[in-house]
Amino acid sequence: MRTSRCKWCRRVLPEQRRGRPREFCSQACRQWHWVGQQRARELQLNEDELVVTKATLDALHDELYV
Repeated sequence: MRTSRCKWCRRVLPEQRRGRPREFCSQACRQWHWVGQQRARELQLNEDELVVTKATLDALHDELYV
């Protein structure tokens, strides 16, 4: 059995018996996903690209080094 997750926050979605499968856990997550898509379009990013802050990137490099 495969559990579905929210497209925005990755929380596990409750099991659903009927209807179209849920993609988001809340209206807020649905809206943030839409805002993110609009911003990505403005920056001409595709689905495989991710924008992170320099501090986050430095922390990731530190974790990889350890």
